[in-house]
Amino acid sequence: MNKNMQKTVLTTSAVLAGMVLGVNVNQNGVHADNTTTAATTAATDTNQQLANLKSQQTANESAVASSNAATMSAATTSANSQIADLNNQIKQRQASAAATQQNKINQVNKDAQAATNTENSAYSSAFAKQAAANDTELKAAQAKVVTEQQKEDKKAAATSTYKQSQDQLNSEHQASLNDIKSKHSEKVQDVTKQINTQITQTQDTLNSFKVKLNQDNEKLTNFNAANFFKSILDNKNSSEEEKKDAQVAYNIVTGINGKTKPTASWYTKAVHIGQKNDATSLDNLKATLPLYEQFINIRQDRNLPVPKISLTILAVAMVNADFQTTLEKGGLKHPGYYPSTGENLAESSIESAVHLWMNEESKWKVAVKQHPDLADKLGQDYVFLKYPKVYGATGHFNNLMDPNMSAYGFAVNGNLDKDFVYTAFDFYDGKKDAGLFSLDEFKSLVNNYITLAQTTKNAVKEDQNQIDQSQANLDKLQNEKTDLINQANDEYNKNIQQENNSFNAKSNSLKSKYEQQVKEIDALPTNTDALQSRLQAKLDTLKANHDAKLKQINDDANAKIATIKSQKVNDPESNKLQAQIDQIKSDLTKKQQELDSQYQALKTKDQAEYNALAEKLKNSSSETAKGNNDHYTTDDGSATVKLPDKKNDSDKSESDNKDTNNNGKDSSVKHNDKINGESTNTHKDVTNPTTDKNSNPTNLPEKNDESEGSVTKDKGNGVSDLNNPTSTADQNKPESDDKDVTNVNNATAGLFEKGENNVNSHNGNTVRELNNSVSRGISTPTPVATSTSHDNASAVDASTNAPTTREEVKQQAKLPQTGNSNSLALLALGAIASMFGFSLITKKRY
Repeated sequence: MNKNMQKTVLTTSAVLAGMVLGVNVNQNGVHADNTTTAATTAATDTNQQLANLKSQQTANESAVASSNAATMSAATTSANSQIADLNNQIKQRQASAAATQQNKINQVNKDAQAATNTENSAYSSAFAKQAAANDTELKAAQAKVVTEQQKEDKKAAATSTYKQSQDQLNSEHQASLNDIKSKHSEKVQDVTKQINTQITQTQDTLNSFKVKLNQDNEKLTNFNAANFFKSILDNKNSSEEEKKDAQVAYNIVTGINGKTKPTASWYTKAVHIGQKNDATSLDNLKATLPLYEQFINIRQDRNLPVPKISLTILAVAMVNADFQTTLEKGGLKHPGYYPSTGENLAESSIESAVHLWMNEESKWKVAVKQHPDLADKLGQDYVFLKYPKVYGATGHFNNLMDPNMSAYGFAVNGNLDKDFVYTAFDFYDGKKDAGLFSLDEFKSLVNNYITLAQTTKNAVKEDQNQIDQSQANLDKLQNEKTDLINQANDEYNKNIQQENNSFNAKSNSLKSKYEQQVKEIDALPTNTDALQSRLQAKLDTLKANHDAKLKQINDDANAKIATIKSQKVNDPESNKLQAQIDQIKSDLTKKQQELDSQYQALKTKDQAEYNALAEKLKNSSSETAKGNNDHYTTDDGSATVKLPDKKNDSDKSESDNKDTNNNGKDSSVKHNDKINGESTNTHKDVTNPTTDKNSNPTNLPEKNDESEGSVTKDKGNGVSDLNNPTSTADQNKPESDDKDVTNVNNATAGLFEKGENNVNSHNGNTVRELNNSVSRGISTPTPVATSTSHDNASAVDASTNAPTTREEVKQQAKLPQTGNSNSLALLALGAIASMFGFSLITKKRY
């Protein structure tokens, strides 16, 4: 009989003994006391009501526990069956995968053997060929064996022949180089002589045109206002008056001191004869001709006499226009160098100058209305002398309208392409007929001079064209000369390079042949020992290469086999089967939790009802009136019943939590009974009669690495909890020395203890406590057969190894089906014991 069976039999016997003892106790309790009073009668009624309620609750809880156990037993059996079937399916699929893996390994071994056979065949053939070649070479060498002196003689002869051939080659090479250089020099001389003649002729032509261009440019620079005046002075057809007028004008613009007036201090800074933009330039002189026409039209429109042009007044206007460029702050200023003349100045476009002056006419008309005496005084000194303000506002207009004007001239300074130039209009109103040239005469003089200047300009342009053409011809000849010389040089370099290449190739060929000849002489054997070693080394190399290839074939095969072994089979179907196993276990666990929760709720409700009744009866007891609020004595006086207090529920809760936190270990409650001043031994509350701390129940599955292996989880000692007993409230309170105090909750008193008597003596009194925890219905589920863990859908039992290339797949171990039929019998006995209401009253001893 095994250890668990022994515990079951002992437990059953203890329960039956308790039943008999409980009956005796109740009988003695009813008839022992002949001095029962009204108070004890009331206590008896109270006790009986509590006992009846407890009996009814215990029976109901036992029935629920039995039903739960039966339900879980059936569910566990069904789950075990399903899991076993699913495990078998997984093992079948694993066996198929292992066979496939072994087939791959066999194919690798087959391929490796074929490669080995091929290599062996190739090696045998190569070895035979090399051995034959070795024999042939050895025989040939034996025929060439010479002495060391013979070697030296052969090398000396070869060296002499090589030196002679090299000397002859050097001589021929130097002769070829000299011939190439001579031909190149002759060609360069011929090309240079021919082209140099043309270059010299073209250079002479170019130089002559440059001389002419310089001469014509010098002439062209002399075409200016000063030389315009001088051309009139030098013209034999000019009158004496015209020559005199021209001479004075020439002196004014050139700054020559004369009888007319000394040169102004600002002359050098202001006047730049003939230069671009200067009033004395020919272009600026020509630009004034339209101004004369405007002026004459204005005079004619007003029936005023038209004066003639004076070269002297023109020269004054030129100098005064140039003076405006010396003003650092800009603006206009009359230099006053010739005070005897009148003058208008303007800074505007050439076309706008006269119009600006004429715009003052409107102001003159207003002045005439204000001063009627001015009506016939236009242009007269009367305006300046009597009405200076009117003259200041209309002076330009008055100057143009001066009826006494006898000579005038216009001049312009500035860039004619710009919108603003300096325009000067100077006039003389003194001596009559001071002007000598009408507009037509003046224009004729100017145009003739411009035509002469244009002829010179054309000559300059033609000179420049001739120079450009000659320079282009010269550049072309120079380029041709350079090209011809470059071609001759390129040809020379090419010939030299070809000759050098040819020489180097012949020289290298001679040297190579000589060195090869020396090597062959050195290679002539004086014996065949070294040759035989070299020939054997060739055979050894073949063998080493052969062995290396065989090793490589074997290593490659082993690597492929290792790869096949390391590959995990991804079997979705096995994953699905394992998922079903996990779901079955999960469902069974949830079912167990649901039943336990329902049963615990029933116990909580029953305890609440029992506590409520006890509290109600305590309040109505005669003992309460005597101040005994926490207990009362039975009618026969043999026992004192302890009533539940306010701490009962909380103590019970703390006890439940204590059992839960003990991870399934048996709770122990110490009773400090005094026996002659000494403490009694400690009693353990046995909550699982079928197991002890160091034993494992029959048929429980072993826990593996990845699966719990059972629906009911082992809590540290290998034993599944059957129930969750509660601890006794106020266990450590001191007890009476002359009475046994029985707790009405009676939830955690031990039925029996391992290795100890369940009956303890105390002052001659016997305390018997019956454990009601078994009858309170915490069912012990039958464990489910453990499913094996799996990795990547290839689950196997813990004892199963992966298939190898040299071993067969080991037989998969089967896990046992688990169950605990003894626990069912124990629950039934507990239910029967609970129905009789044991441990509520004990006999009082005297």
